[in-house]
This record gives sequence, structure tokens and C-alpha cells, in this order.
Amino acid sequence: MGQQATISWPRYWRHRLLLLVYWSRIYSNDGIPELKSDFLNKLKLSGGYVKVANISALNAHDLYDTGFRPGAFPYPSGVNSFLIPSSTFDNNIEPEFINTYEANLNIELLKRNGIPRITLDGSYSFYTNDNQILSASVSSATSVFSAGINVGETETNAYEVDLGLVPIKTDDFRWNLNFGYATQKTIANKITEDSDVLGSLSRYICCSRRRVSSNSWNCIRERQ
Repeated sequence: MGQQATISWPRYWRHRLLLLVYWSRIYSNDGIPELKSDFLNKLKLSGGYVKVANISALNAHDLYDTGFRPGAFPYPSGVNSFLIPSSTFDNNIEPEFINTYEANLNIELLKRNGIPRITLDGSYSFYTNDNQILSASVSSATSVFSAGINVGETETNAYEVDLGLVPIKTDDFRWNLNFGYATQKTIANKITEDSDVLGSLSRYICCSRRRVSSNSWNCIRERQ
């Protein structure tokens, strides 16, 4: 049935670095007395970094040459016959890596009657995705129609802002106003070393020349 291929996975791990600087009533202990103010109630800054490795696209025996018995058995007298799968995976395939960088800001201002009258929350995230494991069409001369390979690089920028206001607060009535805005954009920076297009009818990733979308286009193309 051909040669068997083995692969040895290095140890990949998920690690997180969290930096948190937090001021909330810290002024009362005179730790930073110059920051004490009736205007600023709380200021919170936080950030994080996460790196994740993923091989969920691979199933058992995907890296081995395998065969299966066809449903319509062609030979009489119990003679076995086998077919090879119509898809395969690159034996040198590597895990997909996702790097996430994140920064957050939380501000509370003008605390009156026990509540801040103005709150502002903002966050920014930057993601990079390397070595995505996707299916690509190959020449029929190889005896298969598609192969799982490591494909390119993408990057994502995401922003989110939330503004909260309490213009009126009494013992019996409280008026809350909240406004929010969020946006996200993903760009394909690289497909493969040999091509800037992956599949005209790919069901895995669809994108335009610059922006990636889940359902708007039918191909993935490297940013020009």
C-alpha cells in the first residue's frame, strides 16, 4: 500500500502574559496621593498575549497511506480490492499557530451618589494566524484531487468602544445611556510560496483581494 509516513510533534504549549495596572480607590491609602481626584474614580489598564497551536484539522491516520474497500465489490470468490482516498495531507504539515495581542482600558469618572456618571471601556486586539491547515486542489495525475497543506498568513485588527452615561440619578429614578461601537478587519498577507490564490470554489476561506469574509466571496487571494 505504499510507504508509511510518520511525524513527530514538538511540544507546543499555550502561554499567557497578563499585565495589569489598576487604580481604584488606591488614593485612599496615599499610595499615589497626587492622583487623588473627585473627577477620576477608576483607571484600569490591562493587556494580554496568547499563543495557541492547533492541529484539529487532522484526524487519525491522515498522515498515512490508507485504503478502503469499495461498496460495490468488483471481484468474485472473496478476492479483496481496495481504493485509495481522493484526498491526502502533506507529510511535512505543521501545526497552525494563532497569536493574540490585546490591550484594554477602563475609566470611571465623576462618581456621584455612589455611582460613576461617565464610564468608558475600550479594547484593541491584534491576531496573526500562521500555517493555516486548508485543503487545496492538486493535479489529478497525483491520483488524488485535494491535499491538506499549510497555507499563508492572515492578520486581524479589532476595536471596541463602549461609553456609558448616567445624566440623572435620584432615589427613585435612574437614567442610563450606553453607546457602543465595534469593528474588525482581516487581511490575507500571504497564501503560499507559489501562488496568491487558493481555490476558486474553496469552502474553507473566502475573501476578496484585501478583506477576508466568511460568505461574501468564493476565493482567497493574497493582499496586493
